[in-house]
Amino acid sequence: MKVSVIIPTYNRSKLLLEAADSVLNQTYRDFEIIIVDDGSTDDTENQISRYSDKITYIKQPNAGVNAARNRAISMARGDYIALLDSDDLWFDFKLELQVALLEQYPDVGFVFSDFLIRKESGNEIRSGLRTWHPPQRSWDAIYATKARHSFQGLAASPADAQPEYDVYRGDIYYPSLFEPYVLPSTALIRRRCLDTDLRLVDHDSTCGDWDFFARLSHRYSAIFMDLETTVNRSHEDAVRLTRVPQQLQLARRLNMIERIWKSDRHFYARHHEEVDALEHGLLLTLATQQALNADIHAARNTLRRRRRQNIRDYRIKDIVLTTCIRMPGAAWLLNTILLSKRVFAGLRAIGKVSS
Repeated sequence: MKVSVIIPTYNRSKLLLEAADSVLNQTYRDFEIIIVDDGSTDDTENQISRYSDKITYIKQPNAGVNAARNRAISMARGDYIALLDSDDLWFDFKLELQVALLEQYPDVGFVFSDFLIRKESGNEIRSGLRTWHPPQRSWDAIYATKARHSFQGLAASPADAQPEYDVYRGDIYYPSLFEPYVLPSTALIRRRCLDTDLRLVDHDSTCGDWDFFARLSHRYSAIFMDLETTVNRSHEDAVRLTRVPQQLQLARRLNMIERIWKSDRHFYARHHEEVDALEHGLLLTLATQQALNADIHAARNTLRRRRRQNIRDYRIKDIVLTTCIRMPGAAWLLNTILLSKRVFAGLRAIGKVSS
């Protein structure tokens, strides 16, 4: 078995079937599919039964997307591990191109790619990875080497994809401190590179895969295909990770920075100013969000943690926030201030357009 395709799912029976079909339609055929149903309460089990001869289906009590992925990884038989979220789709050439790249570059730990975003309205956004990064981001500045590849010699025949594309090789450990780089559904991982301590973080559905791919690339390096191999379906169902409250997202990101880059003694010695500055800014954002949610005790603790960093940029925002949370009705006051700022910004924009 060459590739083990892992699909975690929770209450997405219709989307899951479409995801599974996109695997079964691949031009590359040497794979197994492992679906881990993370405690679904809909008709997932009944719907997936039609694929009983093609798919290994496991149902477990709800433990989170990364726990489901890790369980499937422990069962996988393939030389390579492919992750696919149950609300995403693959173009039919995805596995064939990525297996060929890992065969060509045996020292690389995994390959990943760009993706297409498809809205519920049907509208599509090309180069979805660019939406995660500043518009001026240059892939050449991130990766060590670059090569030109094509579909020549492969069974895959792309309809809309460019016949040639750039392939970058390098380490995304340092840049991942600032932004995520890998949509899990675009990745194909060399199984022998999954050391015993290299698994997705079970307790963190927000940053667990971000953490995982940063650490994996640091040990074995990565290949990035500047080509869309995957459709990331943008929708707002009840279990989408974008629904996680911002306060929790910020807290999880701060925890990730602490457990990876601040705990890496050699890295932190070289980059402590950048790590501390990033953490300092995130702490202010977290304290603001906590105050807006009327979690005043937590906001005070976060501001104390920010002050303990001893970074000399105690700005007007800190003073305003510290003053507000000492007053009765702090959350209402902060929301009023933010609303006023948005209204003022909107009026300024209207004024610029009219002039």
